[in-house]
Amino acid sequence: MNHEKIDFIHNLTDLEVRYIPKENHDVLSSLYSLEGDFPESGKVELVKDSTGVRFISSVYDTGILLTGPFILEGDPIPRIGGNNLAGIELPARSESKVHSYLTVLKLLTEQKELPGVDAESEIETHNPVFEESYRPDIELIDKRYKWERKIRHFIALGDRASLKKLIYDLEEGFDFSSRMPNNPVRAYKNMAIVTNSIGRLSAEKGGLPPFLLHSLSENISIQIEKLSSLKDVIQYTSRIPLQYCDAVHNYGIENHSAVIVKACHYILENLHEKIGLDDLAEHTGTNRSYLSRRFHQETGKTISAYIREKRILEAKWMLRHSGEPVTDVALSLGFEDINYFSRIFRKEAGVSPRDYKNRYSSGDFDGLPP
Repeated sequence: MNHEKIDFIHNLTDLEVRYIPKENHDVLSSLYSLEGDFPESGKVELVKDSTGVRFISSVYDTGILLTGPFILEGDPIPRIGGNNLAGIELPARSESKVHSYLTVLKLLTEQKELPGVDAESEIETHNPVFEESYRPDIELIDKRYKWERKIRHFIALGDRASLKKLIYDLEEGFDFSSRMPNNPVRAYKNMAIVTNSIGRLSAEKGGLPPFLLHSLSENISIQIEKLSSLKDVIQYTSRIPLQYCDAVHNYGIENHSAVIVKACHYILENLHEKIGLDDLAEHTGTNRSYLSRRFHQETGKTISAYIREKRILEAKWMLRHSGEPVTDVALSLGFEDINYFSRIFRKEAGVSPRDYKNRYSSGDFDGLPP
C-alpha cells in the first residue's frame, strides 16, 4: 500500500500525507489535541491547528497519519500572527468530499499497520503550505466542479443527449489511472459510489418519486460491489448518471404535457433568479390562469409550491457542499425573509437550515445524504 497516494476520487493529489510516530509528542501536540493517553487506534477525524489550517488525522497503534493542509469551503481565512494566508492558496475542500475521504481512511486504519513506514525516521516539521508544489491547479479544479454542476443539471432535466455527450467529454478529459495505484478497482468503485450519490440527489430535484429513488440507488450500490474488473467498474460508472437521467425522463417531470414540462424546465433553470408567473406564462406561450390551472391538474401542486420545493432541494445541496452561510444560501435562492426560509426549510427537512448544515459539518455523513 502506497500511503502517499491515498487520494483517488477526491482531488487530494495536492495534499501531503505525513506519518508522525507517537514518540514525537511535540509535533503531534501542535496539530492534534492530545489529552492524557495517546488516542485509541482507528480514530479518524478532522483536526485544526492554531492558525486555522485543517488536517485529516488517522490514528494507528504506533503514530498518526496526517493528510493536509487544507481549508474547508466557508472556513475563515487562516492567519499566522498578523499575516493573512490567503496568498498561499491553500487547497479548499467541500465537506462532502472530505467526509467521503474520511470513510476510506477508516477502512485503511483498521489494518493497524503502516507497511513501509519507518517509525524511527526523522520527520520534517515545516508547514508544507509554503512550498510552491502545493499550489493547486485552479483551472482543473474549476473545470471539474463545472462538469459536476452540468451533470446534476442534465439529470434533473432528464436531458439524456446532453448528458451522454458530457460524460464522453469527461472520460476524455480526466485520467484516474494514477490514483490509488495499488488498488485501482477500489478507487474507481469509490468514484462510482460518489457518482451514485450525485445522481440520486439530482434525480430527486428532477421530480423522481422517493420510492423509485430508493430502489434505483440501492440497485446501483449492489451492482457496484458485484463488479470485479477495472474495465467493468469504469464502464458502469459512466452509465450511472444515465440511469438516473432516464428515470427522471420516464417518471419525473417529463411525464407531463409539453407545456408543463417546459414550465418545469424554466423553473429548474432559474432557481437562483426571480420567477414571475407572467414570465412563466410568456415562456410557455400561455396565460396566467390557464397555466396555473393546468399545472395544478397535472402535478397536484400550485406553481409557487413547486418552486419552493425545488428551491429547498437546491438549498439542501448548497448547505452540504457550497460552504456558504445559511443567509447567503437563502438570499441566492430568492428568499429575502430569512425567517420564512427557515420555517419552510424546517417543514421540508424536519430541521432548521443551520442544524442541517451543522449535521454534515460535524461528520454525520454516510456518503449518501438524504
